[in-house]
Amino acid sequence: CIRDSHMPVVMASTLTAKGATSTLRPLADGEPPLADDEPPLATVRVRARDAAEGAAEGAADGARDAAASAAQPPAPSATAPPDAELVIEDARGPLRGPLRFPDQLAFAVRQLVSLAVAQALRELEGAEGAEGVEDHELALELGLVDRGHLRPLPPHGAQVGLGDRLALRVQNLAARDLYLHVLDVSVAGDVTLVTKLAPSGVCLPRGGPPFVLGQGEDGRMIGFQFDWPGDVPRGAPRFEELMVVVTAQRASLADLEGPGDAPAPAPNTAANAAADAAAVTRSARTRLEELVTQLRHGVCRSASPRPGDGFLLRRLSVLLHPGPAAPGRPPS
Repeated sequence: CIRDSHMPVVMASTLTAKGATSTLRPLADGEPPLADDEPPLATVRVRARDAAEGAAEGAADGARDAAASAAQPPAPSATAPPDAELVIEDARGPLRGPLRFPDQLAFAVRQLVSLAVAQALRELEGAEGAEGVEDHELALELGLVDRGHLRPLPPHGAQVGLGDRLALRVQNLAARDLYLHVLDVSVAGDVTLVTKLAPSGVCLPRGGPPFVLGQGEDGRMIGFQFDWPGDVPRGAPRFEELMVVVTAQRASLADLEGPGDAPAPAPNTAANAAADAAAVTRSARTRLEELVTQLRHGVCRSASPRPGDGFLLRRLSVLLHPGPAAPGRPPS
């Protein structure tokens, strides 16, 4: 997640858990694989110890059913010993500390849903929707803050540490106003809406100055820093991602954020489930909002696409080291 006590725009709550699913789709014919300096598509597994194994497999299979899985804890196995554990891991190792089974099984399933949402966002990269936002209408630059100036970084693969300060500059090149959302996908896979102080999007006026995430109220470039959740192992660096979403209409992306350690939801009775589905469906207005609702709540889109209802998603990533700086250089 992003942490910075000085910037009013940057608000990031640390969600310290991670969900897991298998890759959502294979590569299409002729589609090149990701480059070595890009984060891999999320392929992770839930590993169970002792009698919890069968329940963990069921949890992973149900991760895509976000509405049911996130709200109703699966029934624990009556035969599981009290000290059984679930471990969510990928090729780099465990994504967080072991979860107690069956006490934290529902929490584990919610994290599986969060990872599925993050993976779905990766697969949305590019422009979607007729008369939406085109790539040439946006200038995007991520960089290290060095003595008050932005030193550009490549879109993927730059190595940074927890002591480094970064900034993101976004410029509207279109002949119309655009609206910006920035999402952070942490090393633990949690999705956080960084621009939540502008819930319907930060307005990028046509012909206006660039928006800089990491610029203080006085105009100075102070940057932001990434954080490392306390229960994520620090044995190796991990990818941290920024998802930049731009629309031509105002839209809310608040539903994309994971549940974190929020209080347990109300019992998932049929009446509650129907009311939740109706509420999120009524609140969906744009194509993007309906897609967000589908990703997080499992509610299908119903409205027809409208002119100017599309969006553009651009993804940036860094390889984040758990120390103050990447090996071989001091923090910025």
